[in-house]
Amino acid sequence: MDLAQDLVQVLRPFYEITLQVSTGASTRLAEVVVFIDQVTADLSTIIANNEDNYPPALRNACRAGLKITNKYYSLTDCSPMYRIAMILHPSFKDEYFKLAKWPKSWIDEAIDLTREMYDTWYKPKNRESAQRPPRKGPPKTQTGVLAGLGAAAMARSAEALSDPLDIWLSGGLFLDDGEPVNALKWWADQKRNGNTHHGLLAMALDVMCCPATTVDVERTFNFGRDYVTYRRHSLHAKS
Repeated sequence: MDLAQDLVQVLRPFYEITLQVSTGASTRLAEVVVFIDQVTADLSTIIANNEDNYPPALRNACRAGLKITNKYYSLTDCSPMYRIAMILHPSFKDEYFKLAKWPKSWIDEAIDLTREMYDTWYKPKNRESAQRPPRKGPPKTQTGVLAGLGAAAMARSAEALSDPLDIWLSGGLFLDDGEPVNALKWWADQKRNGNTHHGLLAMALDVMCCPATTVDVERTFNFGRDYVTYRRHSLHAKS
């Protein structure tokens, strides 16, 4: 009986996560890393338990499970989309990686991948310059320290607007009662409010729309048997 209770405790996170990823259009790319981290933390806690709260057989099974989990975690490196989705998530950004104790080189790589995608596909070719009121007369000549303020102000303004990703990462995190927000809904609300986040809006919407699983595709494929019989596939095209 104790073993059954221990199994329930171990398998409950798998059950809850499986329900989420098995529901069509409910799981997004950014949540995949979070799910894997949750599973990794739960398995590691059981493995590291030194108070004999769990039988050795169960702990060995968790070691095997952790090995498989790490394998799939490494596969997220095959596509930059997972890390880009985390960076563009309003509740995560790069702070999640820091709290998860990722090496700085990994975090920098995630940011670089996001910037590369933006620069390649979403960066506006020509930025509209801000409209300034016409001068009523010749500018007043400044001397001393004041003479450099104008140039310094222009330099700071240009630097502040030069990298939308830096602006995004320097902002705060957005939470809903301490829980991560729905990233796709959050960005859709930003679009309705006219906030483009200096050009990141279109990119974020495209990334957040990517499903984390192929549930919908698989179900569509499986529904084909309702319309095409098994025998039909073995018939000639003219029959």
